[in-house]
Amino acid sequence: HQPHGTVAVAELRASSQSGLVGAPVTFTYDIDCKNLHKDRDCSEVVYYLSCTEADWIVGGSIRGTLRLSSHSPSSISFVGIPAKAGTIRNFPRIELATPQLLDSSTALATSKRILVNQKHPSSFLSLAQSNVNALACVSLSEDF
Repeated sequence: HQPHGTVAVAELRASSQSGLVGAPVTFTYDIDCKNLHKDRDCSEVVYYLSCTEADWIVGGSIRGTLRLSSHSPSSISFVGIPAKAGTIRNFPRIELATPQLLDSSTALATSKRILVNQKHPSSFLSLAQSNVNALACVSLSEDF
């Protein structure tokens, strides 16, 4: 079921294609809402970022309001930290909705989810930390 027949396009870019487990990766969602901006009542949308915690820990602005522009895509940047070693094929996802409006007849807040066509990188190579900090000491023994 497609709300209003409108679709937003969200393309995710990563600052790199590989990194270490636990090392931050900067992500940016470029969001094209041209089709939504045609609706005069829709000048902004609310967004929410989510992911599978087994793959990523997400930080930064994971929830907020995005003003729509008819001229250029809007962008949201956030940090993702790979939580496991190996090839990760699941990426943080974005959900969009119209802002909650108060219905005067029922006093209930309502919002409409927006269908988002999401484009993600094919994979991210997460490498295990391999360096070990150790100290070697020479022991001088006089037991000859």
